[in-house]
Amino acid sequence: MEYSEKEARAVVLACCLSGFIPPLLSTMMNLSLVNIGEDFDIGSHDLAYVNSAFLLTSVLFMVPFSKLADIVGKKRLFVIGLMITVIGCFVGCLAPDFWFVVVARGIIGIGSAALATVSISMITDVTPVGKRGTILGYNTMCVYMGLSLGPVIGGALNDLIGWRLLFLLTVPLAIAATTIITRGFKGEIRPDAGGMFDTRGSMIYGVAILL
Repeated sequence: MEYSEKEARAVVLACCLSGFIPPLLSTMMNLSLVNIGEDFDIGSHDLAYVNSAFLLTSVLFMVPFSKLADIVGKKRLFVIGLMITVIGCFVGCLAPDFWFVVVARGIIGIGSAALATVSISMITDVTPVGKRGTILGYNTMCVYMGLSLGPVIGGALNDLIGWRLLFLLTVPLAIAATTIITRGFKGEIRPDAGGMFDTRGSMIYGVAILL
């Protein structure tokens, strides 16, 4: 299926933003763990759950989401992933205790899994073969920009605005990515791939990851 240049540009820009968000937030939060521990009187051993929750859910949901994207459509799953990420950010910002922070990072991990599952395939679907290498390079650049800027931004702002508001810094980016792809790309990418969701296979995969 052929896509217009405007549609391709919207998809690429939204995907690049989505690639920037998770690594930015993760590296910002790494520098906030000490402050989170002090606020909730949590030891360093339990603080490891903050990052573990993100890693576990992002890996756990990535494979099931790959099939779900074929059923509901890649764009729809992409937008759902952005919204899940926003919800997780608000849960983290408003967390009344430490375990809500852990849950928030787990929710963000689910959203990130949805984004990671469809972003690359969406870019390859809408861009010509001759330009895919360049465009995918831009996407990878955005990921590493998030990894590089996260410690700088997190370190500078952690003591100024507090760790709670760091959760909200990525919300405008997620909203911007949602707006760009919903307004610039009206259709869907391969919405008719169809098939049944492999519930049993997903459960076996999930148990294997947890073990």
